[in-house]
Amino acid sequence: MTILAADTLTGRAYVRCSSNNDQSVEGQLDDIGLACAERGVMLSAERYEDNDRSASIHATKAREGYDQLIGDLTNGRFTDQLLIITDSSRGSRRVGEWVLLIDLLAEQGKRVFVVDDEQIYDPTNGNDRHHLVGNANNAEKFIWELKQKTGRGMAKAAKKGKMHGGQSNYGLRKVYDSDTGKLIGTERVEDEARVIEELFQRVRAKETIASISRDFERRGIRSRSGKVFTQQTLRKMLTRPAYTALRKYKDEEYEGNWPAIIDRETWRAVQDIISSPGRGSSKNAGKLTHEFTGGAVKCDVCGSGLTLSYNRKDTGEYRCAGKGCVSGIDKLELDDKLETVILAYLSDPHRGEQLTRETDDTEASSLRAEIARLDGERRALADDMDISVEFAKRRDVRITERVKAAEARLRELSTPSALRDLVGPGEDVARRWAAASVPAKREVAALLFTPAILGEARITRKHARNVIVPIEDRIIFRREQD
Repeated sequence: MTILAADTLTGRAYVRCSSNNDQSVEGQLDDIGLACAERGVMLSAERYEDNDRSASIHATKAREGYDQLIGDLTNGRFTDQLLIITDSSRGSRRVGEWVLLIDLLAEQGKRVFVVDDEQIYDPTNGNDRHHLVGNANNAEKFIWELKQKTGRGMAKAAKKGKMHGGQSNYGLRKVYDSDTGKLIGTERVEDEARVIEELFQRVRAKETIASISRDFERRGIRSRSGKVFTQQTLRKMLTRPAYTALRKYKDEEYEGNWPAIIDRETWRAVQDIISSPGRGSSKNAGKLTHEFTGGAVKCDVCGSGLTLSYNRKDTGEYRCAGKGCVSGIDKLELDDKLETVILAYLSDPHRGEQLTRETDDTEASSLRAEIARLDGERRALADDMDISVEFAKRRDVRITERVKAAEARLRELSTPSALRDLVGPGEDVARRWAAASVPAKREVAALLFTPAILGEARITRKHARNVIVPIEDRIIFRREQD
């Protein structure tokens, strides 16, 4: 056990890297380690890390490390004295988000060690707080200016017909001056270009992308990295304007200054083909991708699952996978019926009681206590006549943000992962369901169609042959009491 001197500070690092051009998390940790050694700070083994995560207002990826940091500060799990970052922008480039972090640090009596500043800041000190918030303002402004500059540069390059930056498309290659390293232009790569030409010609002849993919794999035609050309990859290649020497920027098209591999008329014709309704890569293309309920439904006679076949009907039919006890179940009818049942259930505002699992661990109990405490603090704030209205409003906003963070973490602990995006607040369950992946839908169906929730979905046998029986009359839901 390490015994620390009474005046030894302990700190916990938060590191974030947004791109390959940014300082790596390893590099940041090295800098933090050296700075702590110089300052005599005991660096905790626990840290918060977000790799390949932006902190700007344009970010789309969640920052799990930052969220954990906020949760630990909110619930008293951050036991060190210092939060250590290499520079203020690592915390956040959003002013509101950064201010929330500063407020939490101040409330918990924590300080911030900014390595690049060689300074430990106290968020309760007016001058230190002003400096930290000012850094956030500068970082947010920098991102805005960078976005404006980048946008102007891209628009200018597009109007001049220059190709997009980054790696060249398969079939094309950028050429650089051997002495200066300056980009000279773009040239055609003959062996790759012939593959592109063949791809477009075969699709224009109405050959399926799936068959082309299989043929390319059989012939050993691979990408530059040696990977097989999948259907998805080939479809993306077919939509790239670069192959017909077009540069697109937003909704505008500009003539490119590089050689075209595909003539304009062929390229337009192929776009019409691959975007036409009903276009598939085979007779049953796309059908299996919509199968999300079959695995959750069973034969009521023998208890076997269902199997899907397209032998008799293009839209597909389910039948008993065991002894064939039940058959002729229209795929679309069954899928639509079960999807309706799922959406009706998920739209019920009281569904959370059944969907959440009991969790009595320390973190969940702490979160519930924190939410109750914050609710009490909000009520006391409303009754306090000795504070200004403006202060009360600011304080209420911070309390609300902390309550939301605690509630989100509690939902994460108590809700099965496949349901988290569907049972959150809001009335747009149908939209979220439509946007969910097929594997996620299958998992949700398997979770809901159980005896404890919606009931086990089962298909009954028809009472007579050659009689059309609506799916509503053949499906039953067996619950625990049944």
